[in-house]
Amino acid sequence: MFKAINFRLSLVVASLAALLFCIPAFFFTQSADYKSYWLFYLGSFVFMEVIWKHITIDSRQRDNNAAAGTLIFVSEVTTVMVIFLTIALCRLMMLLFVPGYFKGNISQVILREPASNTIHDKTERLSFELFTAATLINFFVGSFAAVILPFYLKRNQKSNTKRADSNPWHLTQIKFV
Repeated sequence: MFKAINFRLSLVVASLAALLFCIPAFFFTQSADYKSYWLFYLGSFVFMEVIWKHITIDSRQRDNNAAAGTLIFVSEVTTVMVIFLTIALCRLMMLLFVPGYFKGNISQVILREPASNTIHDKTERLSFELFTAATLINFFVGSFAAVILPFYLKRNQKSNTKRADSNPWHLTQIKFV
């Protein structure tokens, strides 16, 4: 299955998707407001659009007739690549833009107006929300695109056609004279 993957294209797509997810995540960390949580969904939607385009391009390279399982596998591998790159970029973003994040003291950038059941850590759950969105939301969105689109793009949907003698009534048809 790994022979079917164009790793260069997958790495370029993964880098683009990770970067496009991190742009709204950057604005979330700068505002650090619980009401700005919609920015993660915006980033995940842009991520899904990139994965969607990747599946379409990969399907076209295979003459729009690739096996759906191959396209699903390729897009899932790309989704995992995006998640690893996103985690690395989010970690770098937290290191650069949240003072005191990797030190033992409490950070100056904390999540304002968190939910009442928030676990109190040094960023008041800012880092937890960021990494949860970078992993779980992106995995589910990427998997959704990976499962739905390959079946839509497959041109030859008639590969499982019925045979002429598959009629269950052909043996029991009654002839009237």
